[in-house]
Amino acid sequence: MLILKINLIKDYYNFFYYTLLTLYFKNCKINQDVDDFKNRNNIFKINYFAYIKKEI
Repeated sequence: MLILKINLIKDYYNFFYYTLLTLYFKNCKINQDVDDFKNRNNIFKINYFAYIKKEI
């Protein structure tokens, strides 16, 4: 159970690190207006699927 939790934490860390890197390299501001909140969520979803494909 502990190993499973550690692996989950590693996956979440890798996912968020990957998304932050992609946001940084796309010159996206992390502090965006409230209007761009939906766009930011879409970027995170796209990066999540890209990350899964990359790992597989």
